[in-house]
Amino acid sequence: MTEPIDEPWPRWMGSVGADLRTLVCLLAICALARGFCLWWDHAAIADATPWTAIVQTIVSGCRLDMRAAVVFVAPAFALGLLRLRASEPAWAGRIRRAWRVGTIAILGAAMPLGTAIDLAYLGEFSHRFDATLFAAGADDPVAIASSIWHGWPVLRILLLTIPLGAAVAWCGIAAARPRDETALRQASRPWRVLITAGLLVCIVGLSRGSLTSQPWTMRVAASGVDPALDRQVPAPWKLLHRAWIDHRRLHQQDGVETYIPDGDVRAAAARIWGDAPDLDAASARTAAGGREPAPRHVVLVVLESYGSWALEPAWRGLGLADGMRNLGSEGQLTTRFISAGDQTMKSFGAIISGLPYAGIELPDLPSSRSPYPSSLPAAFKRLGYRTRLFYAGYSSWQRIADLMRDQGFDEVVCGGALGLDPTVHNEWGLSDEPFLAAVQARLDSSQPTLDVILTVGNHVPFDADVHAAGWSMAAPPPDLAAQCDDTFDARVLGHFWLMDRCFTRFARAAAQRLPGLLLAATGDHYGRRFPNRNPDLPSRTLVPFLLWGPGLDRQLPDGCAGGHIDIAPTLIERCAPAGFAYHAFGRDLLTREAGCGVGQTAAVSADTIVDLLSGEAMGDGDPTALRRRADDLRGLGWWRAMRGPAWPSPAPSSR
Repeated sequence: MTEPIDEPWPRWMGSVGADLRTLVCLLAICALARGFCLWWDHAAIADATPWTAIVQTIVSGCRLDMRAAVVFVAPAFALGLLRLRASEPAWAGRIRRAWRVGTIAILGAAMPLGTAIDLAYLGEFSHRFDATLFAAGADDPVAIASSIWHGWPVLRILLLTIPLGAAVAWCGIAAARPRDETALRQASRPWRVLITAGLLVCIVGLSRGSLTSQPWTMRVAASGVDPALDRQVPAPWKLLHRAWIDHRRLHQQDGVETYIPDGDVRAAAARIWGDAPDLDAASARTAAGGREPAPRHVVLVVLESYGSWALEPAWRGLGLADGMRNLGSEGQLTTRFISAGDQTMKSFGAIISGLPYAGIELPDLPSSRSPYPSSLPAAFKRLGYRTRLFYAGYSSWQRIADLMRDQGFDEVVCGGALGLDPTVHNEWGLSDEPFLAAVQARLDSSQPTLDVILTVGNHVPFDADVHAAGWSMAAPPPDLAAQCDDTFDARVLGHFWLMDRCFTRFARAAAQRLPGLLLAATGDHYGRRFPNRNPDLPSRTLVPFLLWGPGLDRQLPDGCAGGHIDIAPTLIERCAPAGFAYHAFGRDLLTREAGCGVGQTAAVSADTIVDLLSGEAMGDGDPTALRRRADDLRGLGWWRAMRGPAWPSPAPSSR
């Protein structure tokens, strides 16, 4: 029988082999749990979902698990390096073996329990662990636990998962603590170099879940083909960790007093709308109607980083926004418009929910599990429209697929279902041209529709081939050279041009496909790429708003100003019959009353714009009054999302 060689290199290789076997065992436990969850929840998987998507789910989940498994094994691996010394301390070997065995044993015991609770939680709430789990004030935790225990077969799941987990753990423990952690052969120097290099590559690949430039994260792991598969990609422990982080972030946000110093939200609502019994009553509206025929099809396009600056006369020579400008000359266009937030979900959440963004993240909120009264898709569903969301990115990003369904969309179509492939497209999703072409092919004229479209193309890493698409600019035009500086990047600005061109083509094609179309468009937030490094306040904060299509019987008033929360009432008023009841924090932009737009960092009116962070203001109006209205609206948005419609009682809240 060949005896182990008692030299540093063979000793280390024996330890590395035991570490790798431990790693494989940990991955096997996680994969077994995921496979069990898929089997248990198989009825939720659509019949049309191909078996390859199920395989992809298991592989994607395994790649996520790799990143954690490496962390679990790292202490044993680090202690194993001591075996490269002439003599190894006896305590190092004992700790190393105990760590491996303990890790496998703990995961083998915890995974069945976590899987059982996770599946019961999924059955009760139709979603897996999230920040709601730690929101103790959102519900009665004892009642929730009781409902899960009595309503779902927790014991049966445990009886199935515990033996499976124990069997894998037993095999793993046996493999992780061999009789002698020493290799049987000595390797030559070239082989040592080669093996060490291969081991380093292996460690890097395992710790990132990938050997490409894109680490394997929860955002890119979901395919978007089937929600039932996507929700099984992360392991329960991963979701618990993320839920805790989200919960902590959510409850560290400033409260309503950040916006309404005295906490009197009822008085704030009265300053805007007049006194009312509660906040929902204060935000209640009745459609004026009388505008026949109502648009049969409404399309709202939210364009990535479409800032108003590209539409201004000073930058017209760049030709970045000619398409939007031409559509605006045929319809209605304002550039005195502000995004609700400075990031996509902050703004998009406000557009869909109708709530002003107030520093709390919509995907984290327990209240977002059902439509807010001001929800745009929920209102259009009551009007008889089929509601759909098309998103160019990943369905797992910001929990967008589940969130949008919760807010009232009949269907959510994300990049995976439209052909998104992480190995071909960038980490954010599909570029504009293939995405909008795929959306166009799915437009349906057979029934009234509301289609909301969210693009991602004009975004880092800016890797679209804009030159192949026809973009030829390499330097600023001579008449604009003095206004530009060394930050001018023609290739990056070409993505703005490509976004505008693709959007314009889509709009005209959609009008041919959908008779009676009313199209609206805006930017999700202001852009972050400019021809120079010092854009003025309007350039770095404003986005456009476009209304285009037949039957626009009214014009936007001169100097019209607004923001994202004004989109829903504007579209509802154009489509709803007289007397239709709805809720809105914003207003119909087509009315003649003066208004303002409110965002996270700035507010705008017809004659004034104010930076809500620095206090910088431009224009002839009263920046103090504009700031007060912005604070009132944001405070009311915070209150509706976090506390509900009832006014604080018996006195204004304090934190």
